[in-house]
Amino acid sequence: MVLLPAQSFNDEACLRLLYLGIEGVLGASDRLARDLLAAVQAVAGGDLWAPARVLNLYKQQTEWIRSQEFHQRFALTGRENQVLQLMLRRLSNKEIGEALGISERTVKFHVSNILAKLHLDSRQRLPAALRPALAWSV
Repeated sequence: MVLLPAQSFNDEACLRLLYLGIEGVLGASDRLARDLLAAVQAVAGGDLWAPARVLNLYKQQTEWIRSQEFHQRFALTGRENQVLQLMLRRLSNKEIGEALGISERTVKFHVSNILAKLHLDSRQRLPAALRPALAWSV
């Protein structure tokens, strides 16, 4: 569980943390005592905790990325899909290679292919680029 200062607590920061595998994201606010108890209970029960709009966006994005339509539209290979999932978690090429048991050079090859297929010029634009794609899947 992560507690963010009020000035850093926004949807993008929460979404990033969820992609990193954090199960609960709270912002410092006057509701902290109430929200903390609910968040701890949710996470202890195996659920995620973040603002409802962030959880909805996270769910939509992950479902979209795993959908058959996404794979048909962008023609990602199975390995490219694995790399994409790890890219969304903000892992470096080296970390992705270690996680998948492939070389960093091979990861770079897959990242390049993924960015080309998604019409992106950098991996930093990936999360934002997936948001408009949600309209296609709804």
